[in-house]
Amino acid sequence: MEAVSVVNAPEVMIHNGKAVTTSRAVAQYFHKQHQHITQKISHLDCSDHFLTSNFSLVNFEHRGNTYDAYEITKNGFIFLVIGFTGKKAAAFKEAYIAAFDRIEAELHASQQSYPFDGRLLLTVKDGRLVSSRVLPSNQHVMTIEEFLELAGRAGYIVIHEDDLKALAAGKKCSFPAR
Repeated sequence: MEAVSVVNAPEVMIHNGKAVTTSRAVAQYFHKQHQHITQKISHLDCSDHFLTSNFSLVNFEHRGNTYDAYEITKNGFIFLVIGFTGKKAAAFKEAYIAAFDRIEAELHASQQSYPFDGRLLLTVKDGRLVSSRVLPSNQHVMTIEEFLELAGRAGYIVIHEDDLKALAAGKKCSFPAR
């Protein structure tokens, strides 16, 4: 079996959270004319949903003129080039798929979530996050009204600091009836 060496690396990048390549990069990589690649894309025998999910029409400028091109997902790339034949095309397809896998692995590593099993207290003021902290299981968050209700049901009286000072000074205070 003869090995085919691939000199340049396929162009795959992250755009809008997805690993993509472009029709221009595919044309250059497979040594084909770009217009032939875009024609092949426009004549793919796939569903409209697959086409719109995996091929996004974009524009590029060349020598003062604007041309159409496509951003292509990994699935779109595989569907497009599956018909390319020959040892050279096979080596190119393998290298491109490996490049997609590498970029997707980088994307997933940067978006890796960490397991969290608990409660998080977020403080938001004027639509902006002011603070956040883990809320231990023995702590609770409630409104002042809920707190007063809970304290009253448990037989406690909640007194404002100013009223307490007045009582301590022997002054008369009036408290709202429950």
